[in-house]
Amino acid sequence: FRVLDGIIDPVVGAMSDSYVRRGHERRRILLYSLPIALVGLAIVFHSHGGLPPPVRWTLVTVGVFVFFLGYTIYGIPFWSLVADYGGDDEGRRRSLSNLLGAGILLATAIVAVAGPQLNERVGYSAASLWIGVPCTLLLLGPY
Repeated sequence: FRVLDGIIDPVVGAMSDSYVRRGHERRRILLYSLPIALVGLAIVFHSHGGLPPPVRWTLVTVGVFVFFLGYTIYGIPFWSLVADYGGDDEGRRRSLSNLLGAGILLATAIVAVAGPQLNERVGYSAASLWIGVPCTLLLLGPY
């Protein structure tokens, strides 16, 4: 996915910049991209042990790709909001960037700890909802 990152990130960045040059708010891209990532996760979580292995692997591969694409379309404009919201104030931009970085680290830590425990207690599909619903709501926060 690092190679895919190197291809998709500049394209998404150019699209985001073009969108803003046409007079639109960059933060609106967050709303447009969120369903793409959610569809990707739904495809991944649709895979289960009762399906033939080629079908499972196809669902996981396609789902991860769609999720990754949606996440990238969300993430590139998301980090650009630091400049949009911070304006010319370097201190404010630094604080916003640090806040975003800390939020990502905190979210990763919570999911890494809570995910396996929830999976054991309530099962894979239910755990995905317990984590996915609040995370989706939090993804709307930067808007």
